[in-house]
Amino acid sequence: MKIRTGLSIAAVVALAVCSASNAALLNLTQQFPDITAGFIDVDYTYNGGLSEGMFNVTGFAIAISNGGPLINVDNGSLAMNSTIGPAGNLIGGVPGDDLVITGSFDENGDTIYDYTGVLLTGEVNNFGFINGGGDIFEWTFTVTGGALAIPAWYGAPGGAGGVILDANFPQVGGFTGSFTSDFSTGFAGAGNADIFYVPEPASLLLMISAAGLWARRRLS
Repeated sequence: MKIRTGLSIAAVVALAVCSASNAALLNLTQQFPDITAGFIDVDYTYNGGLSEGMFNVTGFAIAISNGGPLINVDNGSLAMNSTIGPAGNLIGGVPGDDLVITGSFDENGDTIYDYTGVLLTGEVNNFGFINGGGDIFEWTFTVTGGALAIPAWYGAPGGAGGVILDANFPQVGGFTGSFTSDFSTGFAGAGNADIFYVPEPASLLLMISAAGLWARRRLS
């Protein structure tokens, strides 16, 4: 997976206040908890009459981690839908949940599912992509529900999440930088994604401040 590291304070603050119109990547960084999805198909269909396109992402939720070892997700699925304008601006989502992840997993290893059914739902609120085309797309979303919409995992409804998608387009039919023409993986199912929790800027600042104080005490 093509994952970037080292999200800065400025980047997190910018993420919190940015508009729903972007012409570049959001520069998200994988966080924990994180759901790994694979075998993803991407389909984008542009409607010239409406001057918007429907971006559909479907695949399988494969594993989850809260910072420890990966835990297998059984019967997992991922579906995410968003509406994109001609300039690559996020117009919005779709009726109902924009993001839905389902599946079952055993968190404590006792062979009994601790979480099952709808694991996470959300509403997209920002979108990023590579200028000129490429395989990487990013979204941020607001958590709206699911079994993992609790403080121990993705936070209560209203919290923030992020998606980094590597579509792995085939040589023909991939994204060339234009949102006024269709593109698709052609049901190759070669894409992968991470769906993760995004800390609030204030929480991240507090964590970094505490780390800095600890480091100063170690040096004194």
